[in-house]
Amino acid sequence: LAGLSADDRKKLFIVVCDREARSLIDAGVTPDIVVSIDGTEEIRHYIQKIPVLEGIGIRFAMCVITSPAVADLARRRGGIYWFVPMWDDVEAEKSVTRMLHYMTGKAIIQTLGNVGATCVTAAALLGCNPVGFLGLDYGYPPDTPLEDTTYYKAYLDMVAMHNRAIKKENSLIKGRYSAAMNRFQRNPTLPAPSEPVYKREVTVETCFRYLINPDTNMHVLVSQNWDAYRYLFVNTWRLAKPKPRLVNLSPISSIWGEGIETKSLEDFLKEVA
Repeated sequence: LAGLSADDRKKLFIVVCDREARSLIDAGVTPDIVVSIDGTEEIRHYIQKIPVLEGIGIRFAMCVITSPAVADLARRRGGIYWFVPMWDDVEAEKSVTRMLHYMTGKAIIQTLGNVGATCVTAAALLGCNPVGFLGLDYGYPPDTPLEDTTYYKAYLDMVAMHNRAIKKENSLIKGRYSAAMNRFQRNPTLPAPSEPVYKREVTVETCFRYLINPDTNMHVLVSQNWDAYRYLFVNTWRLAKPKPRLVNLSPISSIWGEGIETKSLEDFLKEVA
């Protein structure tokens, strides 16, 4: 991207998530818009890393519940376009999404639960066609150690909590079987109790699986979270009408399906720039 001529750069509209904005600018590419959907101050350091560019205002797209401190940092670097994330069914009687829309007058955007998907939605709503997305892979290279993945520690805690519940339930099953067996031994005319069926404990490995991308024939490691995001993204865009051409530019990715092409970044730039 940094090697594009000024004329070719004008043919592109570059949307980037808050976390990767600084890396893009450091590479010599100024994004057209930076998207952020996390309303908490946890994203403050991502915005702080974005330099104040003299004579070039950075435009941000932020959800309406963004922390005022974070919004102030964004204003110092440019302007803000506000939107309402779609949290629930807007047709529901007590829809929070519809309430915020009426309170703010801002457009409702389908975020699909993560900022990467929101970038694709924003590009489509702004009229970009085709929409090429890079880095939105919802997965890891297949040789990635599980402990290096994003949600590994959370999965460890979840598995431990699950196994504690399983042990407690198995203990109750064992107790009920022992009591039934004691009654049967005292009175053999009673029906013999069936052998107990205990539930199995799980390991953290059950939170991951490997897929093969049919477009690239490459393996990709996905976690339960990434799998859920992948399902939402692929099926939402499959049903969307009208929609732009969607082109996945990530070499290792779990995103493929109806209406989604796969190309290299180089080939995509040759086509559009």
